[in-house]
Amino acid sequence: MSWIKNAALFLVSTLISLAVLEGGLRILYADKLAVQRDHADAYIPKHSEGVLRDSAFGASATFDSLGIRHNPNNCEGAPTRRVLIVGDSNIAALFVNDGLDLSAQLADALNQSECAVVDALGVAGYGPDQSVFAAENLMKSREYDDVVFHIFADNDAGDLLRNNNPVENGQSVNAGYCFPKRNFLDRLVLTQAVKKAVYIATGQQLNWHNSIHSLGSEELCKSPETLAEGGQFDRLRVRAAEDLIINQSGGVQIYMDDRFDIEFACNDSPLAAQIVGSQMRGVVSKVTSLAEDFDFNPVFLIQPSEYDVTDNHSDLSADIQAECPAYVPRNITSLFIQSIDGAVPTISLFEPFDGCDACYFTAEEAGGDNHWNAVGMQKAAGFVSEYLLQN
Repeated sequence: MSWIKNAALFLVSTLISLAVLEGGLRILYADKLAVQRDHADAYIPKHSEGVLRDSAFGASATFDSLGIRHNPNNCEGAPTRRVLIVGDSNIAALFVNDGLDLSAQLADALNQSECAVVDALGVAGYGPDQSVFAAENLMKSREYDDVVFHIFADNDAGDLLRNNNPVENGQSVNAGYCFPKRNFLDRLVLTQAVKKAVYIATGQQLNWHNSIHSLGSEELCKSPETLAEGGQFDRLRVRAAEDLIINQSGGVQIYMDDRFDIEFACNDSPLAAQIVGSQMRGVVSKVTSLAEDFDFNPVFLIQPSEYDVTDNHSDLSADIQAECPAYVPRNITSLFIQSIDGAVPTISLFEPFDGCDACYFTAEEAGGDNHWNAVGMQKAAGFVSEYLLQN
C-alpha cells in the first residue's frame, strides 16, 4: 500500500503548491479577480461598473453603470456640444489611466473652443455592428450632437464575420451575441495565466467553459477547433480559414475572440470580403437611419492597424509582406472606405498614422499588444476635434 501513500502525498503536495501559487498570483495580480464584463443586457455587452485595473500597463479605468468611461476633462458648465464615441478596446482603453483615453483628450481639445462633454462607450471585442447597437441603446436615454463610430482596421472586419449578425432590409439587426459562461476555473488567476500562455503560443482560446448565447440560442455558438502550428502568421491564416467556415455554417463566435484580419490584409479571400462588405453596408445604413431618428451628426473614425503603418512588430509585418503577393498596407482601411462609400462622413487616420511608431505600443513596451497608446489618442483627438469644430 506504500504506492497509495506516496500517490496521496504527491497529490496533497501538488495541491498545496498550486494553492500557494494561486495565492501569490492573487496578490500580484489582484486586478484579475475583478469581473470585467457585464452581460446583464441580452443585446449589449459592456464593461462592468467600477474601477478596472490593467496590471500589465499599471493603468486604471473607471466605468459607470452604463459602461461609459469616466472623463475628468468634460466641461462642468452647460455643454454646447455633446459627443459620443463608440468602439472597441481602443476606445475602452483599459491600458491608459483616466484622463488619457481618446474621449478625455477629445474633450480637452474641444474645450479650448467651447463647452463640450464627450462620452466613450468602448468594449474590448466590439465590432462595428455592436458599436452601432450600443449607440442606439444609449441614445434612448441620452442626447448627442455628434456620434463618432470608431473602426479598428485591424480586427473589425473579422468581427463582422464572427458576429454574423443578419442584415434585413439593408440594415444590421442585433441578434444577440455569444460569450463564455464563467465557472470556477475562470475565477482562478493561475488558469487565466495558462489560458493566456496557450493563446500566445497557438492563437487558440482554451474553452473549458460553455459558450452562452445572450438570447438562449446556444446552438449558434461555435469555436475554432484547429490548433495551428508555426509562427503567428501561419496561425492567423489557419484561424481566418476556420472563421469563414463557421460563418458559412451560420455559426456565431464569442465576441471577444479577436485577431488580426490577415485575409483582408492579404486581399486573398474574395468570399470573406464580399460578406464583410455586405455586413458593413448594413452597419452604414443603420447609422444613417439612427442619425435621422435621433438627430445627430455621424462620423466614422478609421484607425489603421499598427502592422500596416509601423515597424513596431516587424516580425509579423515582414511575414505579411513576404507571404502575401497582394498585400498593400491600405487594404483593410480601403475595405471599410469602399463599404461606407461616402454615405457617412469618414475620417481616415491612415496617412496621419503612417510611420508613426510612437502612436502605438512597441513590442518592448507591451509584447504583442497592437493598441494605440496615449500619444496616438492625442493625435487622433486633434483630427476629430478639427473635424467637429468645422461641422
